[in-house]
Amino acid sequence: MIPYVAVSAVIFVSSLVVSAVLVPIVRRVSLRAGFVDHPAERKVHRAPMPLGGGVAIFLGVLLPALAGVAVVLILHHGGVPAWLPAQLTDHIGGVLRVMPRLFLVMGGGLVLVVMGLLDDRRPIPAGLKLIVQLAVAFGLWLAGIRITVFVGSHAFSAVVTVLWITVVTNAFNFLDNMDGLSAGVAAISGAIFLAVAAAAGQFFVSASLLCLIGAVTGFLLYNFPPARIFMGDAGSTFIGYLLGVLTAMLTFYTAGGGLFRVLAPVVILALPLYDFTSVVLIRLSEGRSPFQPDKRHFSHRLAALGLSTRQVVLTIYLVTFSLGVSATFLFAVGPVGAVTVLVQVLAMIAVIWTLERAGGKRNGNA
Repeated sequence: MIPYVAVSAVIFVSSLVVSAVLVPIVRRVSLRAGFVDHPAERKVHRAPMPLGGGVAIFLGVLLPALAGVAVVLILHHGGVPAWLPAQLTDHIGGVLRVMPRLFLVMGGGLVLVVMGLLDDRRPIPAGLKLIVQLAVAFGLWLAGIRITVFVGSHAFSAVVTVLWITVVTNAFNFLDNMDGLSAGVAAISGAIFLAVAAAAGQFFVSASLLCLIGAVTGFLLYNFPPARIFMGDAGSTFIGYLLGVLTAMLTFYTAGGGLFRVLAPVVILALPLYDFTSVVLIRLSEGRSPFQPDKRHFSHRLAALGLSTRQVVLTIYLVTFSLGVSATFLFAVGPVGAVTVLVQVLAMIAVIWTLERAGGKRNGNA
């Protein structure tokens, strides 16, 4: 147990440090290059804000992951020291087997980060961005990262996998509308998924989640209200993409376990998924593009009720944490208990909907 905790701490701290060190550097470069997000009617900041924080997050995930791969390769070819616990050396072969998958996942992430940076600099048509996201998700499915939900059809698996990764990617992109919001929700939901992955003994997913949590935590040191830098589309799409991919790889059902367990990722990500769905439906009902920005998000409606930015962000953090904790009970209860958990989750979503309605009326948008 102790070796696992020690390795986990090293992975988390490494990602946090890399991200925290890179963010100020990226901030200075962005300011000098004029790579900033200017104030606008739909935005909450009042002064130009440097972009590019997503680069620090991406490297905060990538560099520790590559360092871990390098250590494993050295141990594999140079011999394993006798003092290294067998609990860790037993995983060397597994790391070598999943190495191609790591490069594939991070390669897809790199595509989205580069596209996000270009979009932050000069807006790219929403349709083109969506096509690229779908293509990346489909490429991962072809490579074997698949959601089946116990259905044998390859077509069904492809549709569900691609939709899940793409929706989660855009849900966190949509959620990035207030200081510290998207990164904080990613850290909290990632921590819940980490608990599930660790309990299931899924080493690769656990290590990847630790990298993500560390990277977004390092970024939050500079992004929590009042923010000094934004992650931009490069960061928000990357963290959504990585959470979508890792949850697609995570095994939620085991023999003897309840089928309700497969709903755990939907419950853990219920708030960003609800926000994404409600905003898209509102925009479509008004005859607008679902990707046209506005102030119809849950965070904006809470602000309309009089909450400060910090209060809004902390409120959403607490809701995310509460939903995540509820999801963990799906692994410990029978059918009746699972239904109770789902009813509780629906009740929390109803509370969110009620607050949204109140905030919408206060803001003149019912």
